[in-house]
Amino acid sequence: MDSFSNKIAEIDLPAIFETEGIQLRCYGNGYQFQCVFHQDQHPSGSLYNKGDRWRFRCFGCGEGGDAVDFVQK
Repeated sequence: MDSFSNKIAEIDLPAIFETEGIQLRCYGNGYQFQCVFHQDQHPSGSLYNKGDRWRFRCFGCGEGGDAVDFVQK
């Protein structure tokens, strides 16, 4: 794993979501959230730890990725 990947793995994506005002609800080993990328009435997003880093995925609009992707979007 290169240095950049190590840095991404250290990012606490749930903390970034909460800083942005996104409410997280515990679900299994991760969280559910209402997507900020489309009009979402019910939690359709999933925040989960895969391998060495946190990832997110919205099952409503298809947005997803890691912490860098979230900040870019």
